Amino acid sequence: MMDYREYSFQELAQDPLFRKWVFKADKDIELFWNTWIKQNPDQEKKVAAARALLLTLEVENTDFDEEELDEVVATVFRKAKTSARISVMRRIAASVALLVTVGLGIFWGLDQNKFRELSEKAIDEVILDNYEEIANNQQSNRLIKLEDGSTITLYPESRLKYARDFKHGERVVYLTGKALFDVSKDAGRPFWVLTEDISTQVLGTSFMVSAIENTKETNVEVSEGKVLVYTRKDLNSAKKDKKSTLTGVMLTRNQKVSFSKDDPNLVRTIIAEPILTENAGKVIFKFEEEPIANVFSRLEQAYGIPVNFDTQVMSGCFVTANLEDENLYRKLDLICSLSRSSYEIVDGQIIIYSKGC
Repeated sequence: MMDYREYSFQELAQDPLFRKWVFKADKDIELFWNTWIKQNPDQEKKVAAARALLLTLEVENTDFDEEELDEVVATVFRKAKTSARISVMRRIAASVALLVTVGLGIFWGLDQNKFRELSEKAIDEVILDNYEEIANNQQSNRLIKLEDGSTITLYPESRLKYARDFKHGERVVYLTGKALFDVSKDAGRPFWVLTEDISTQVLGTSFMVSAIENTKETNVEVSEGKVLVYTRKDLNSAKKDKKSTLTGVMLTRNQKVSFSKDDPNLVRTIIAEPILTENAGKVIFKFEEEPIANVFSRLEQAYGIPVNFDTQVMSGCFVTANLEDENLYRKLDLICSLSRSSYEIVDGQIIIYSKGC
């Protein structure tokens, strides 16, 4: 038997037995829930919120997943700044409150007056009971520690919303602004960072997300590990159509992806200041008539960024130089100057163009 007392109202709204009660109740299911509510009077508010949410959205589909429910909740109760968004929020929230305060007593066969106190404020309280929302209004960064061991550095004028615990399923946070994430590895529970325009999925890594309000561009930069980045539009479309594969962009160390409201595509490139890998200390950048292939191989090892070039065309190229104290871009400039070649950053990789030495 499920311990429904431990469920959040979103988890309750996902439960098949609970949904059958809401949409296709038979006598046995109705008796079960009426009895359970009477035995657990302190859970009335949570049950009301779950049922009101499903009835308002008319969500009978049992495949409606946790992230989608979380997104609906965040949308409905997000503190909007424009009057238009406030109006939409209030209309939806009002419909939830109406179902709670007027309809649920009839549906449950209980005293209707018991549920008049479950107003819009009461529904909002249920959500806030399950979520933490932090706004950094200071001039300095703020460190946030999650219960799974992950840490988030929240930059000034940024907001973060997340579940108080990640007991079930995926770990999901909502970001407005800029934050640095250091995520604890947990292969069974992917970590998602949702912004207005993109979704970033990760199993364990360190990365930066910048989704500053009222700007056109959103960026994700990876300093360690790997992440998958999707547009929210593509992700929602794939879920709606129940696609098993998603169209996203894989990012590794020193790579960056950008999304612009003026361009629906995700653009992958390299971060402004690439950092060295853990193995970079073993790489020597002092060259004495070193074949160009070895030089590029050391760059890949040191920065984790693929370097593509025509081995046959550049087979006669050799480098003599000391590049120990140079950053990646300066190294490339000098190597290309010595080998009469040029480079370009394409899709997060270094492409070398040469006619030979």
